[in-house]
Amino acid sequence: MLLRWSIWLHKWLALIVGLQIIFWVVGGLFMVAVPIEKVRGEDRVAYVAETPLDMSRVLTLEQAIAKVELTDVSGATLSSPPRGPLWTVRTSSGREQPIDAYTGEYLEDITEADARRYATAAYEGPGEMTTLRYFDVPPRRSGAGDPAWAATFNDPEKTVVYIDGFTGEVLSRRSALWNAYDLAWQLHILNFKDGDNYNHPTLIAVTVLATIVTFSGVVLLWIRIGRDLQAWAARRKEYK
Repeated sequence: MLLRWSIWLHKWLALIVGLQIIFWVVGGLFMVAVPIEKVRGEDRVAYVAETPLDMSRVLTLEQAIAKVELTDVSGATLSSPPRGPLWTVRTSSGREQPIDAYTGEYLEDITEADARRYATAAYEGPGEMTTLRYFDVPPRRSGAGDPAWAATFNDPEKTVVYIDGFTGEVLSRRSALWNAYDLAWQLHILNFKDGDNYNHPTLIAVTVLATIVTFSGVVLLWIRIGRDLQAWAARRKEYK
């Protein structure tokens, strides 16, 4: 009875979840075999020295927001990105507004020429930039905020460097290898929307079914080994 039920469960559940088990095994092998630094494109990072701040020219936060007549301020950060020193002012609504830290003027988006220069400076590798594209809302896989510029290089990995549309900073690096890794991860957790949530009912249900397949397979193996041992013992008795 146990054998019959084990065979039935193993056969039909394996047909249902077998492909997902293959995705788990093959995708897991890919994710542990490929160094994460390679996936992140860290071997294509060029060192870019930070622009030093001339504190004698930097406006205080009070001076900067007074120049642009901004009153609804909940916080601010002083930084020195590639385009030059700036105050990033946050309003109570969560909106961020970059202000030139030297002049106190609102900053417009960087130009295409600026984006090309910043992306080239931040890239190290054998490739040449082939395309430069502006996004009001970048693709989800970029992990970049908006707006952003995407610079594509023709190296073997097809590296894409995403540049912040205001500051000129590198937001992320993506490549064909990263896309393959992302697909393997999505197949691994069965989440093709945002790739973040792995505590959802579908994955839990498939995992439960895969567990049943595994245990039913162990039962079948144990029964088979027992039968083989009995047959071997019987043959030995015959020879004696």
